Amino acid sequence: TLECGGAVFSAKGKTEIAAGWTALEQAFHATLKQKPKQAEPSPPLPALTEGQKLTAEGASVKEGATSPPAHFTEDTLLSAMEHASAEDFAKLEDVERKGLGTPATRAGVIE
Repeated sequence: TLECGGAVFSAKGKTEIAAGWTALEQAFHATLKQKPKQAEPSPPLPALTEGQKLTAEGASVKEGATSPPAHFTEDTLLSAMEHASAEDFAKLEDVERKGLGTPATRAGVIE
């Protein structure tokens, strides 16, 4: 926990001591033809002591505006209904259909 100008900031980090079962998983994935994307490990937090003074290397304020997501059109809504939960159904082998409803009923639902 750090205090700066009356505001309190906190930081969390992890340090891997031993790879454990993930070493076996990485070795298994190395044998596969299609390699999964690996997340880059976050840098470890620096060692700090209580009462230590830190200097800021740089800070900036970014101003901008956000915009709401675009409204669904009939085409985008049909596509969203067709692909709803596609990744969940991909895990199951004997699923008869995917998405919400059937192609014949989706247009009726939108109406």
